[in-house]
Amino acid sequence: MKILHILAGVPPGSGMAESVPTLCRYLRQRGHEVTLATLDGPLSEAAQTAESAGVRLVRFAPSFPRALYFSWQMLRGLSALARTSDVVHVNGAWTFPVWWGCRCALQARKPLVMSPHGALNPAYLKHSAWKKRLVGWLDRACLRRAAVIHATAACEREWIRDYLAGCEEKVAVVPNGVELPGKNAERRVSNSERSSGGKKTMLYLGRLHPLKGLDLLVEAWRSVRSSLVHY
Repeated sequence: MKILHILAGVPPGSGMAESVPTLCRYLRQRGHEVTLATLDGPLSEAAQTAESAGVRLVRFAPSFPRALYFSWQMLRGLSALARTSDVVHVNGAWTFPVWWGCRCALQARKPLVMSPHGALNPAYLKHSAWKKRLVGWLDRACLRRAAVIHATAACEREWIRDYLAGCEEKVAVVPNGVELPGKNAERRVSNSERSSGGKKTMLYLGRLHPLKGLDLLVEAWRSVRSSLVHY
């Protein structure tokens, strides 16, 4: 099967820049012909690994206005990629690659899969709310015409239902895949652990915001504290 994934960008540090190229890589390993169309810019490690594994990475030069991830090259070139694909999978929301990718898929009469990747979280909808209300009709139109709307969790399925009434039957919940170490993987003990007598240290790198769920992490550590003492 020829699968076309569309994503606004794959910069280091972005969640979709890790999960989408990794999905593409595993689809390639299963024998599919996979193309990832995105805007040109810095590449995440996952995107580089996917390209090395045989995923075709097509990068279009960004244009003004960059706030919407617009690209004249994508405007001219994405239709051909959609026509030669068996299915088009669009990732994200609120950007030109999403809207144009959906249009190209529908125009080419290809099955359209849409993955908002959390963009319809009510908390996210409040951020730059007037912009999202202004262009929201485009995203709703795309979601209504998608063959499948992919939610990564049950809570995201509810966000999608709240945002777009009447689409319950087309929402599929499929969690993001997780790469697990092999059975014989060795645990490497760092010098800092040796010097601290095996004391465990947790590092969090990111902004402090309720959406990040740090309160849940604190509760999780508290609930397993007794087992960690004997670890």
